[in-house]
Order: sequence, then C-alpha cells, then structure tokens
Amino acid sequence: MELIVINENKLKITLSRCDMKQYSLDCSKIDYDNTETRRAFWSILDEVKQKTGFDAASRKVFVQLYPSKEGGCEMYVTKLCGTEGSERGDDLPDCHRLHPLHRRTSVYSLPDISRMLAVCRRLRAAEFSDKSAAYADRGSGKYFLVLEEAEENAYLPLCETTFIREYGQSESPRSTLLYLHEHGECICAENAVDVLGQL
Repeated sequence: MELIVINENKLKITLSRCDMKQYSLDCSKIDYDNTETRRAFWSILDEVKQKTGFDAASRKVFVQLYPSKEGGCEMYVTKLCGTEGSERGDDLPDCHRLHPLHRRTSVYSLPDISRMLAVCRRLRAAEFSDKSAAYADRGSGKYFLVLEEAEENAYLPLCETTFIREYGQSESPRSTLLYLHEHGECICAENAVDVLGQL
C-alpha cells in the first residue's frame, strides 16, 4: 500500500493486487452496502491513520476509485466540509452512495452486429444504467455504440466499460457523433444497452 497525503483533506491510496486480496476487495463488486466492503474500507482507513495521521473518521468522506490494469487500484479519499451553520453536515452528500461529478460521452465502433450485441449483453449483465444509443454506418459496415456515463463515482470502478476495446475500438466522440448524425442510421436512440442486450 502506498500513501500520499495531498493536503489535510485529501489522500491518495494505491493498492496493489496483493493489497486487494489482503482486504478481499474486487473492483468489479465494490458496494458500500456490503458489510465486507465497509469492513475492508475502514480497515484501510485505520491503517492510513496509524501511518500518516490522516483521520477520515472525523468527517464524511467522498471516495473516488480507479482500478489499475495490474489488478490493484488508486483511491482518492476527500474529507467533506459542511457549509457554515450546518452542525450535522446535513447539506453534505451521503458518502455511502454513488455521486457522479461529471458525465462523459464515449463512442465505440464495432465491426459487425454480433459484436455490438455481445457488448450490450455484457454491459446489461453488469447493470449499466446510463444513457446509450446505437448506430449503423452502411457505407463502412460498422456499428457504433454511444455511451453517456458518469465519469467519477464513489465506489464505482471507472474501467467498467474498457472491455469494449476487446470487441472494437474507441472513437473520437465529437467528430464521430457529427458523422453519425449526418450519415449514420440510428438503430436504437435510447437505452440501447438494455434493448440490444436482450437480443
């Protein structure tokens, strides 16, 4: 475990694959409503306090988790401050829930409809619930999946859609969407993952 205290309210924790096993954590299944996840999370923060003095238990915290390719993860822990006059911090978001900070649009091109359906099935199985749309480009024979997803969430792995690159490739959202709106054929304008994932 590597620890970097960024400032008095923010800390970066880097966990290796071995660390993840030690705390029985799996980035694809992290859920704060799960007792084991909560226990692991607070065990990590207890160790952090002993090593650095960073006390995350004194306030509500916001956690951003970024899985790494090596099987570990980077975790940013930010202590939240209430507004003046708020003694209990009722104005603060509940740190035990997902909190999207930004949204991003991703576009993936897939060489055929079978790979498009396979991707949608996997996303549906992973309970992908953000906005999605599907297009076809008859000229090239390619299919395109457009995803609008949360960019940063507490306790949500950010790489949950990176597997799509096994089936196709990531495209520039801006230029590809402009092209698709003019030349593409819309297969499914809304909830493409859910609709196509059932086929």
